Amino acid sequence: YYNGVLRAAEEYMVRTPSDIEEAKTISSIKNIDLSTSIDLRGRPTSTPKNTFTQDEEKIYASVEYKDTPKDTTFEAKWIYLKKDNLIKSYKRNMTGSGNFAFSIDAKTDSWLPIKKWPKGDYRLEIYLNGDLLKEVNFSVK
Repeated sequence: YYNGVLRAAEEYMVRTPSDIEEAKTISSIKNIDLSTSIDLRGRPTSTPKNTFTQDEEKIYASVEYKDTPKDTTFEAKWIYLKKDNLIKSYKRNMTGSGNFAFSIDAKTDSWLPIKKWPKGDYRLEIYLNGDLLKEVNFSVK
């Protein structure tokens, strides 16, 4: 105010330490790629994609993370959407920065006798500390 007249206003938000820590956790996941092969560091060696064939036995999810706060729990769920079928889940604690990968394998995780992925739509759900962070949709043709 200047001479009793509002001349400028600025909004602000007060964040608690837990709000700041939660924001750091959410922003720590930098990239999630799906592919059919990875290197020893968990990075894709084939072109990342979201459409696979029934003959591709393994589907990898490669996760890049940076400055993840201590005691962060990462969880992933592979889901076949047509039957809302949980194929496999993966869970780990993570902190700091790096890459890691995890996969589903048609020979061990497919419920079909032919041990191939059924055609259709799938989803990879990513959770941090129990909260859904991201959904990655993909399909098998």
